[in-house]
Amino acid sequence: MAIPPANRVPYEIIGEILAPLLKHSDKVFRDQSAKPLLDPPGFPLSSYLLVCKAWLRAAAPLLYRVIILRTTPQAEALQAVLRSNKELGLSIKKLRIEAGFPNAIHTILESAPNITDLFLSLFIWESDDVRGLCSGLPLISPRRVILRDGVEAFTISNLEGPRENRQIDQLFDTLVALIPKWDKLQTFDFPYIARRDEENALDVRAKALASALEKSQSLKILIMRVENRVPAYLRELVNVRSLKSIHFILSQSIFYGSAMQASRLENMRRSISRDPAFKALATFDALDDDDDEQDTGLHDDDDDAVLNPTRHAPAPPKKKQKPIPWAQDLLELQRISNIGRTVKDLQINLMGIVGGLKVIDPKILAPFTKLTRLQWSIRGDKFSWSKPPPGFSALPRLEEFKCSDPYPTLLDIVRQQPLNSLRDVELSGEVNVPASVAFLRCKGAGLERLVSTTEILIKSDVFNICTNLRTLKSAQPGIYCQSEFLTANFFACVTPQITLSELHFVSGTLLPVRQNLDAKKSARPEKATIEHVFGQLEPESFPALKEIQMDDIRWPISEREAWEDHWIPISVILARKGITVFDKERRRGPTGKRLGTMVRLGAVTGA
Repeated sequence: MAIPPANRVPYEIIGEILAPLLKHSDKVFRDQSAKPLLDPPGFPLSSYLLVCKAWLRAAAPLLYRVIILRTTPQAEALQAVLRSNKELGLSIKKLRIEAGFPNAIHTILESAPNITDLFLSLFIWESDDVRGLCSGLPLISPRRVILRDGVEAFTISNLEGPRENRQIDQLFDTLVALIPKWDKLQTFDFPYIARRDEENALDVRAKALASALEKSQSLKILIMRVENRVPAYLRELVNVRSLKSIHFILSQSIFYGSAMQASRLENMRRSISRDPAFKALATFDALDDDDDEQDTGLHDDDDDAVLNPTRHAPAPPKKKQKPIPWAQDLLELQRISNIGRTVKDLQINLMGIVGGLKVIDPKILAPFTKLTRLQWSIRGDKFSWSKPPPGFSALPRLEEFKCSDPYPTLLDIVRQQPLNSLRDVELSGEVNVPASVAFLRCKGAGLERLVSTTEILIKSDVFNICTNLRTLKSAQPGIYCQSEFLTANFFACVTPQITLSELHFVSGTLLPVRQNLDAKKSARPEKATIEHVFGQLEPESFPALKEIQMDDIRWPISEREAWEDHWIPISVILARKGITVFDKERRRGPTGKRLGTMVRLGAVTGA
């Protein structure tokens, strides 16, 4: 039987073809930010290995060049692979370790003697076991080491994390002892940011680490993040004969603008220049670009520009939009009403904090016969509405209505109008709740988009009265209003919501009322309540709903946090119903497909 043409291609050629597709970004490998422990987005690189046996044989060594271990199942999966195929261990060049992995990491390090780049995290809990890691590190001799300290990272970000424990101390002491013995070590990424407000734990570790680096016979490049000073222990490193560069990265801070950042950099340069030996080693280039990645040139194709001359043509000038009329007091509103027949968009933000009582006459709205968008807000208690005359009519063409008015009059007026074009409503802030509920019960059937406080959504039985919604978003109540949280039957509806496709809960609207919880579940009230609420959501009642955004979500960034996280079960529950959960940053929640004891190859390799 003839050999298929695809199988006649040498493995070396197949490897050259697949190499660009299986390339791992060094920027991702060295990233020290707190990344959520979620399923990798995009197309898994490991899928290329499933095409055929020839691709599997040629691509497997390429895929295993970079390994990222974040969870115990990933480490155990890699351990099993290396035990069955020892040659793959020789392909590992970069290894990122983000936990202790007691039962697997020693085997992994023992099977990967060719590791050149090591990322090691000190984000270790007291319950972890680092003995396998400590016994395996002497078996390798990396050229580049990137160290991330959990204490440093979580002190800066004000997140809860491991501070100091015996496991961290054991791993740190092992690392300090190994640094002088790693005779191939050339680049070290120092984890501690130098700043004036030193903390004892950080300062002690930083000095111990610097002392170990001073004994290195091969170190050439030291990467150091600084905030506002050059630490004394760093100046001792100028005595390292092999050292060629101390690369300073100015740490970013929300407290410093661009001008102050430039001033800080100049002060650092002046401080360093006082020591000639130190100055000769210092560099300040930002290491944010990925040296391994090159531009494909797709956007610089001159031939394509010739074939498509309009592609690079300047965009036509935008037509200047007329400013939206707005008012902050009744006098300004009266002036605008004089031209009300020409106004289509109006913003009113009445401020009534000082002065006497101001009476709003509903007739002031009558001239706005062509108004399609109205944003109305009242702050303060210095206003009152006069009673509208019988049969009063206003705002006949209103399409979008945003209201934050503690008085019921405007909502009652709008409710009594035909408003056949009204499709978009926002009821937020200090808006009057009873009037809002009455308004929705009257006009809700015609709405396509609704933004409202959860109290109004619950009291109006939103899913049974707003039957044509496409988008529903919760809103924060006013500062003087008490929050209402979702009830167990919130998603119950008699008629299916066949058009609702987008559901968004803003921050603070998913937290439960503690006093309504079972005492046995009081330690984890969020899990007890939120899981139950979303567990009642029936896909048959929401056939078009494919995603829910929950701004309260903070995905776990470590395996330990994932064990106790209450958002992951919610994400898995909804994934089984065909609904994807997103956080505020639009990061997709886990679906449960990789929550077993073994994970797919792509998760292990960072693909």
